[in-house]
Amino acid sequence: MTAREVLALAWVAFGLALAASELRKDLAVPLLIGAIALLGLALSAFIRRTLLVEDAAVDRDACALDAVRRYAARLATCERRRDDADSIRRLLARPELAIAPVSAVALDRLLLRPEESALYNEELPPECVRSRLVQIEAGFRA
Repeated sequence: MTAREVLALAWVAFGLALAASELRKDLAVPLLIGAIALLGLALSAFIRRTLLVEDAAVDRDACALDAVRRYAARLATCERRRDDADSIRRLLARPELAIAPVSAVALDRLLLRPEESALYNEELPPECVRSRLVQIEAGFRA
């Protein structure tokens, strides 16, 4: 049963509980409890699906799935990239945040040197970006 079907069933149970509150008061509370339980199941299924799509989005093959492709497309919009850049700028502008010189150089090379950076050079494996980011992150101190 999908999350939408469980959610629809929860709404039916809520409707029945409401009707039972007028017609058969002895059924109202059990139907309400059932509706709340179904709502919890639907929420849990929705959260699991969302997390699964987010995790799958890093795999190029997973982009064959519509949900993953839509999620990746939302992250790739110009507005989203601007928001991400603003977040990074705010983080780096904090005076209490210090960065080791080696990490600053690694960050500079990652962002500003296309010939060396796996961000720009698709011939370099994605692991190069990950390892460089881990190195840069290790140099931050708050």
